[in-house]
Amino acid sequence: MNARRASRLLIAVLLLCVAAAGTSSAETDGTDFLTPFTGGIAPSSIVPFCGVAGETGEVFGEDSVRAGIVSHHGLASEMIARFYNALPDVERVILIGPDHFRAGGGMAAISPSSWRIGGVVVENDDEAVEILKRTRGVEARSLPFRTEHSIGLHIAFISRWFPRAKVLSMMIRNDRDPRALAPLVSVLSGLMRREKTVMILSMDFSHGKMPDEAEREDEKSIGAILNFDVKNLPGCYIDASRASWLFLETLKSLGFTDGTLLERTNSSAIAGRPDLPCTSYATIVWRNSPYALPR
Repeated sequence: MNARRASRLLIAVLLLCVAAAGTSSAETDGTDFLTPFTGGIAPSSIVPFCGVAGETGEVFGEDSVRAGIVSHHGLASEMIARFYNALPDVERVILIGPDHFRAGGGMAAISPSSWRIGGVVVENDDEAVEILKRTRGVEARSLPFRTEHSIGLHIAFISRWFPRAKVLSMMIRNDRDPRALAPLVSVLSGLMRREKTVMILSMDFSHGKMPDEAEREDEKSIGAILNFDVKNLPGCYIDASRASWLFLETLKSLGFTDGTLLERTNSSAIAGRPDLPCTSYATIVWRNSPYALPR
């Protein structure tokens, strides 16, 4: 089976899974709710990984986490939960992920719809959507988000940790010129200046490599990210090179340039099978600093 046929088959399977889950029938008007596709993890199983839903590690302050990179694989759920426990109590989330299946037509897709998961509604950040819709190349459509686990899994976590937060969901295609994303930097920077707002990049690292090779590649990728070496991002083994360009350029414009690697691992290590090819994960955070958010 060639790669194109395999990709089409995977998309078809995902669509069937989402249809079975009862996803909203609205495509573009944002009047109905979306059901987040989590990639197979049961949302009800998220909370026990790390304490009580809604628990946070701190309140907003000088040392608060303002942005972070974290996995979107259900296998790394405990690692993701630790990331959410490190966040302050937030009111708005800017959630950016890769458009794995190129479902969005423009350079960026944003969801105009709120999300419903179980008995919780995660409200869409309508204010942010209206601002971003004015940017050329940004499309507000619900349909591309129905099968995108890079967004759906984090919506499930947000519904448990911050059920009252409003979320801007954004997918970036990997086949776009990063320079086309430049107008979005100032827009996201403005949105990040709102109180109690955090930005999350949903991203995984090496795919399909043996653990030792993945570790070497991840060293390069993590180094490029921590050093804001955006020119070399397209050559890194990450699944969101364009989204990471936008994420890092936005952080740099805000003065958040001191990132911290919290932890890293891979699917083979989590599964206890070091003999298997893996997908690798890393959690990196950026905190407030005296030089951040210049006026």
